[in-house]
Amino acid sequence: MFRNYLLVAGRNLLRHRVFSLLNILGLAIGITAFVLIVQYASFELSYDGFHRHAPDTYRVAFDWGEISENGENNSVYASNVPALGPAIQAESPAVKAHTRLLPVLTLESNCIFTHQRPDGQRVTFHEEAGYYASAAFFSVFSFPLRVGKPAEVLSAPNGIVLSESLAQKYFGNSWRTGSPVGQLIQVTNGSTKPYVVTGVFGDVPANSHLQFDFLLSFESLTPRATQTSWYMSWVYTYLQLAPGTNPAFLQAALPAFLRKHLGAETKVAMFLQPLRSIYLDSHLRNETSARGSRTTVYFLLVIAVIIVGIAWLNYVNLATAKSLERAKEVGVRKVLGASRGQLVRQFLAESGLLNGVSLLVALMLVILLQGPFGQWIGKSTDGMGHAPVLLWLGLAGFISLGALLSGCYPALVLSAIQPIRALKGKLRTSPGSRFLRQSLVVLQFAASLILITGTLVIQRQLSFMESQDLGMDIHQRLVIKAPGIADSTLTQYQAVLKNEWQKLPSVVQASASTAIPGKEITVGGELKKANGKPEGGNNALVVGVDRDFVQAYGLQLVAGRNFSPTDYPNSAIINETTVRLLEFKNNQAALNQPIFWQGNVQFHVIGVVKDYHQRALKERIEPLVLRLETTPVGYYTLHLQSREWASTLQSVRKQYEAVFRDTPFAYFFLDDFFNRQYQADRQFNRVVHLFTGLAIFVACLGLFGLASYTTLQRTKEIGIRKVLGASTGSMLGLLFKEYLHLLAIAFLLALPIGHHFVGEWLRNFAYRVDLPFWLWIVPGVTITVVALLTVSFHTTKAALANPVKSLRAE
Repeated sequence: MFRNYLLVAGRNLLRHRVFSLLNILGLAIGITAFVLIVQYASFELSYDGFHRHAPDTYRVAFDWGEISENGENNSVYASNVPALGPAIQAESPAVKAHTRLLPVLTLESNCIFTHQRPDGQRVTFHEEAGYYASAAFFSVFSFPLRVGKPAEVLSAPNGIVLSESLAQKYFGNSWRTGSPVGQLIQVTNGSTKPYVVTGVFGDVPANSHLQFDFLLSFESLTPRATQTSWYMSWVYTYLQLAPGTNPAFLQAALPAFLRKHLGAETKVAMFLQPLRSIYLDSHLRNETSARGSRTTVYFLLVIAVIIVGIAWLNYVNLATAKSLERAKEVGVRKVLGASRGQLVRQFLAESGLLNGVSLLVALMLVILLQGPFGQWIGKSTDGMGHAPVLLWLGLAGFISLGALLSGCYPALVLSAIQPIRALKGKLRTSPGSRFLRQSLVVLQFAASLILITGTLVIQRQLSFMESQDLGMDIHQRLVIKAPGIADSTLTQYQAVLKNEWQKLPSVVQASASTAIPGKEITVGGELKKANGKPEGGNNALVVGVDRDFVQAYGLQLVAGRNFSPTDYPNSAIINETTVRLLEFKNNQAALNQPIFWQGNVQFHVIGVVKDYHQRALKERIEPLVLRLETTPVGYYTLHLQSREWASTLQSVRKQYEAVFRDTPFAYFFLDDFFNRQYQADRQFNRVVHLFTGLAIFVACLGLFGLASYTTLQRTKEIGIRKVLGASTGSMLGLLFKEYLHLLAIAFLLALPIGHHFVGEWLRNFAYRVDLPFWLWIVPGVTITVVALLTVSFHTTKAALANPVKSLRAE
């Protein structure tokens, strides 16, 4: 019997080729989009789940309680103090183990590896993706060690553990035999030290919030205060709790712990972050790397459900609309003795076969598109392609349920047809069925309107951020990483190098600084005036610069003057936000005033610059102090006036290597570096564009098919109207009127829902675009034009048809 159902279902699908093709195409596209998005979402939600102790592992975050000039607390950090980890493990039985991490670029702006190979070849590279890590790192985390013992590789000073890729880079295939262990790598990170290779670990998975290529032993840090300070907030501390420990109990004990170590009057608070939630939910200062967004993941999942939902709604709509055409078939079957249950099973078999073919097509598309889709969204497809079995079972269950539900309603409608009315040709669409089809069309239009509006807002916000005046000039700025040395010769070498660079005809200005625009500044602290309140609470960032920094970046002085050769170190230029923070009456009132940073470091204010965006426009402009230093170490910035990049780079590199012979030359252009902050937003924009287009396309497929059957129903009406003298134009207006009415309802439904969602998304940006009303008019006009063009083929054909043919049987 089941075989017979499938054979009949196959014949029916082949007989109604247009109907079948529209549904298969729509369902295949919908399921493909759904599977790709769910794979991506599953990958994003899987971050850090591979660690064996992930449920018991937490990161400690610090809230320093410092309020900015606009009343916001901008002092909540992912990092904390070095002394915290050992103290909390010693004092709390709830903590089984801890590990501490310090990025190698926190204390110095450069890290250089040098290795002498057995054949005498000397290899030198910049290697900056690494941490100083304490001994328990490989016990707390489950990164696999290929060579070495977890408890030993980071236990002694001057030990280094390499990733497989880095071991291959420096030692070739010999690392697989363990031969790198005991080899020396010279590491320059402020000072130059020989490190002994103690182990090799597997390359870090893409779904880890910690991304690194090497680890240096935490015991290598000098001076000792770097490991024991209660005030230097630059270390990341992870706690592994004892099995069965309720983290809420430990959290409740933290205030007393802090008062014990920082004093009874401390403003500092700390809290625990579950390891699995860091990537998607933690957006604190000093994050270790770029973060994802749970809101973005859920938003894309909603789009996925909308697309596959539209495809299934199309099927329901087309199948119920087609019920008039198949009414006589149902009538004949009932007269010949078919029961309603048999008819339901027959129509469900058709639905199952159609959905099954669509699923096979979709799976082929997923296999073909997975690689390009991964590149499109900027994610590795390796992790996405190895989705857990439960995910695939869940997808199969969801798609099967959707196919069953979408097939049930048409099956029940068709099986309920009365045979006498069907065979007499007197069957008419019921008001309830008509209302359902219209409601489904409205939902599709409303979803499409929301998606189009969201796409426009995202594009508008991204264009706004990339075109906004930053208050400085980042174009034609070549940035060279300074050498990773900090000895007495650097001042002399740096002066010589800057002098040689400025002799080049293509170089307008050369400057040195500890930070550059686009890079998060990790050096900050409490700032106050000489007569400021003793408790402070004002947080400001500090950048070490030379005398040419203001000119090199085209900063605008609004009061005072630039640095001069006679200025002594710790002369400072502040921004306008700092003037407001310290409550000076105006910019002029701040000049020649002493200000104090971190309690005892005094700056002498000689100028005020107009506020400029140190970071992306997602972040507010913060109080900033440009501190004059004799030899700021970090980056060299060259303002170029020539676009002959190749020859200019060759000259710049030649002079750099002549001064710093043993240091690799590394450079980048500042505008590319700065705009990289918007990379995740661009990727999100591309994804939303892609799936919005797919959603509209699938909706149009359904609308095209539905228009075919609705115009078929009104053929006789149109014939009568034409006989009575109606023009073709009035017929087109009559047919279009129904769709315009549905579009108007969809617009009214989409407006408040879409406005809420795009408004919530824009809250993620400190500087954002407004939402003018035309942002809703444009999608409305667009979807109206697309909808009318989609149905115009059938409506025009019906309006131009000879009325004699439609009235021949009357």
